[in-house]
Amino acid sequence: IRDTEKIWELTLADERYRDSQQALEEHLCDLGLLKDELMGGDAPEDVNIYDEPDSGNIIFSDAKDEKNDEKDKEKSAGNMSPLPLQPPSLISQPSTTNLLQASSPEDRIRSLKAASINKLVVMLTPEKNHDMEYLKTFLLTYQSFTTPEKLLQKLIQRYHVPQKEGMTEEEWKKISLPIQLRVVNVIKTWIKDYWTDFNDKLVANLKAFIDNTLRVDNNMQLVKTLTQALNNKLKPEEDEENKKRTFNEPPPEPKVPKSIFSPTLDIDEVDEEETARQLTLIDFEVYSSIKPSELLNQSWNKPKLKHRSPNVLRTIARFNEVSVWVANVILREEKIRERARKYAKFVKIADILMRSLNNFNTSMAILAGLNTSSVHRLKFTREEMPRHTQQILQDLQTQLSSNQAYKEYRLLLSRANPPCIPYLGVYLTDLTFIEDGNPDLYQGLINFAKRKLVYNVIAQVKQYQQTAYNLQPVYQIAMLLWKPYKGPV
Repeated sequence: IRDTEKIWELTLADERYRDSQQALEEHLCDLGLLKDELMGGDAPEDVNIYDEPDSGNIIFSDAKDEKNDEKDKEKSAGNMSPLPLQPPSLISQPSTTNLLQASSPEDRIRSLKAASINKLVVMLTPEKNHDMEYLKTFLLTYQSFTTPEKLLQKLIQRYHVPQKEGMTEEEWKKISLPIQLRVVNVIKTWIKDYWTDFNDKLVANLKAFIDNTLRVDNNMQLVKTLTQALNNKLKPEEDEENKKRTFNEPPPEPKVPKSIFSPTLDIDEVDEEETARQLTLIDFEVYSSIKPSELLNQSWNKPKLKHRSPNVLRTIARFNEVSVWVANVILREEKIRERARKYAKFVKIADILMRSLNNFNTSMAILAGLNTSSVHRLKFTREEMPRHTQQILQDLQTQLSSNQAYKEYRLLLSRANPPCIPYLGVYLTDLTFIEDGNPDLYQGLINFAKRKLVYNVIAQVKQYQQTAYNLQPVYQIAMLLWKPYKGPV
């Protein structure tokens, strides 16, 4: 009844409120009453992997396409961009080739342009010479063209290798056993690296596969492999233990003010370096919670799909909160000297964030606050700041500028050693460019060349999530910074 009332309330919401439709759709999705948009690449009729012809349904790039790709890579390297600024050419006619006719497994993977879901799964679980880079690309991007349930179904289909007529038992085992081992290893890697893909239903289906297929086939080693992988994730106490981060050295001593326990503690009393540290701890927690699937299909930018990207939206909201807070703190001061002091404080914090902590995202957020029209017009306030602070501000503006696709920033990021918080907006822009510039389907097949480009970007986001900051949280300061914005600008 409570759910019904909520649906009724949201349905009657004033259409002037843009979020009402999104809230309704998200609530219906939670209840399983609204089907998500169909993902590109799912064929309307499901065909068993072994019923699909060996030839066709797969497209490889020709030599001309590969040369174009190399040129794009060289061009992007010259622009200091971490991914091609021009997508691979999809205009020239590629070759449609039998899987077994390609020169080598490595060449097949490298030149793969488009294929059906069945052919992609076949290449994921070959008899020999599996490609780890392809496995990583597939598992990170598969939710842009199919679902976890469908993928598990296809992997189980792949496990059941048919014994062709006239084939001896020994010949069949020689072919089937390596494929079955690869299927189990793929599932094991899937569980280990993308456990959040597994809901209760999927776990139940996987357990049924273990009990009703692997045990019946007496593949006890494979049973052990998958059972152990599942148990490692299903035991919450062990999972929580794995999440604890350990460091070889103690964190630096926090620079806390004498008034740290005062109920009227203000951020103005906190040292700039400690403010930067606490901001970094907060924003790294938000950034590191982003899951790869949240960055697929521009979910963060589409009303019907926003429920898929909660942590991306949290990161964006956090960026905006910090920007508004910066502008508010400066503008609420009536005297020019006080405004200049607050302005200089934020310039120093932004500089420490970028140069000492490699926290480009929060530094960019502070700079965005300083560049709002209401703050940017404070010419006399800037002139009131010390000369060296004005120079620091100018350097920040240059190095974090959006000119030439953030060329200076990308160069700084490439030289930074983790821990690091990159500016998420650049990755979202790159992903938007890839999504808009490349179709989901190519000649009716899943455009896997597009997924390779998407993988290159999301892999960078993941890369900087792995190394945490060795800093000591200070609860009183953190509470001031979690929701820093109070009152209108």
